Parts: sequence; C-alpha cells; structure tokens
Amino acid sequence: MTFYIVLQKLDRRRRSLAAVDWPQEKKDKILRVLTIDNMSSEEDDPERPRTFIVRPKPNESKKFSKYKKRLDRMADKVDGKRAKGQRNERERGALSNKPLVTPDSETDSWAIKTDEESEEAEDASTTQEVSQSPQEGEREMETDS
Repeated sequence: MTFYIVLQKLDRRRRSLAAVDWPQEKKDKILRVLTIDNMSSEEDDPERPRTFIVRPKPNESKKFSKYKKRLDRMADKVDGKRAKGQRNERERGALSNKPLVTPDSETDSWAIKTDEESEEAEDASTTQEVSQSPQEGEREMETDS
C-alpha cells in the first residue's frame, strides 16, 4: 500500500514537472533526481485515519525540497479541489534512514545537502532538545524554594 502511495506522489510530481513553464534544462536536472528512490517514505498514522507520516530523506538539499513543494502545489492546481480533498493528510515525522541517491554525484550534487545545511539542521535539532539554558533552570529552582 505505501509503495503505491509513493508511486502516485512521484507520478503527480512528474506530471507537474512536464506541465510547468520552466526551461527544459532545469526540468531535465530535476527529473534526473526525481526518482522513486528519492521520494520521502510515508507510513500510515495508527492514531489518525487518512493521515500519513512523511519521513524525509536526511541528506536532501533545501533546493530539492523547494522544487518538490512547488511541483506539489502545481499538482494541486492541476488536479483540482476534488482530487486534493481525496488525498490523505500528511504530517512530517522523523527523518528516513535511507539517504537521497543521485545518479551522477557531480552533476546532481545540488540535490544533496551541503555541509552548511547539515550543520544548520544539527543546530536546530540541538536547540529543540534543549528548551532552556542551564541558567534558566537554576533560576527556576531558586524561585521554587
């Protein structure tokens, strides 16, 4: 079931790419990495029916993510409100354990996260884990006594 859903997502994005008014060179560049292996995995949410938990690729660049979002928005316009209403909701989950795969590492390196993007992501996850500084925690303890 999940493979079929991911295949539908890929097909929808490819149809959008064919229809969008972008230079052919740009379309070809995106098409090279827009493969089934590079789609985020999706799992049924056991707590909410008609909801998928999307697990993005850990090494996907911001640029590739933006292209996929644009293609998704275009698919929504092309498919219409009825088709969009029939699709399941999606919620972002933990990162996938399967990395993005590129056919030609030099030509398609734009789709892979740069070291700078990776560091930003690590900093953001550290910030989320530590909701307050040690000094704030100490101040709260002092006021409780």
